Amino acid sequence: MNTNTSVDGDKLTVATDLICGFPTETEADFQDTVKLVERYKFPVLFINQFFARPGTPAATMKRVATTAEVKKRTRRLHDLFRSYCPFDGRVGRVYRVLITEASTDSKHWVGHTKAYEQILLPKDPDLQGRIVLVEVTECDKFFMRGKVIDRGPFESLSVGEDDGFQLSLQTVGGPARVPEDICHKSTIPKVILSKTKSGFDSSSVILVAVVLLLAAWVIIKFFGSV
Repeated sequence: MNTNTSVDGDKLTVATDLICGFPTETEADFQDTVKLVERYKFPVLFINQFFARPGTPAATMKRVATTAEVKKRTRRLHDLFRSYCPFDGRVGRVYRVLITEASTDSKHWVGHTKAYEQILLPKDPDLQGRIVLVEVTECDKFFMRGKVIDRGPFESLSVGEDDGFQLSLQTVGGPARVPEDICHKSTIPKVILSKTKSGFDSSSVILVAVVLLLAAWVIIKFFGSV
């Protein structure tokens, strides 16, 4: 990892796997790993001891650390991971959240921020599948809890991306119809909805006029030649 790059939990969730006791791992290598975890406080971290898979180059390498040392390093990383909360300082912060499913205990909605951070919300009706505005009220090791302060709905998890929503309506051959699943969205221009109610717009009128002119021309041509 480029240590000059900032990992901002508000904008990016970094999940990683660490292997303790790779054959060439020295004590200095392990300390670099510890410093990396201390610096970035990864919210998702999988820690495993090295296992020599038969047929791989690593399986024939001479191990630098003993089995006891590898176990000690593994415990050290586990203790370090349990020592911090990646969501410290988030209480009171406000995020747009996409509510995707119910929690395993069926008592909460599970929502995710743009950075795919998990926020548990009260299980109010008709929220699943919606993007809502949430205020964080509590922080845990693996998730946050929050309350909905604006049910929206919003079109995006990012502020400023709702503007300019465009909807193309087919009006030829019948009234234009707005799909029911987006009729409630506040970003649909009112002028489009008004056209939908009447069933015709300027393009429909022009098309009808052209058809009538062609029909008149055919009638005149036919009867004029009789």
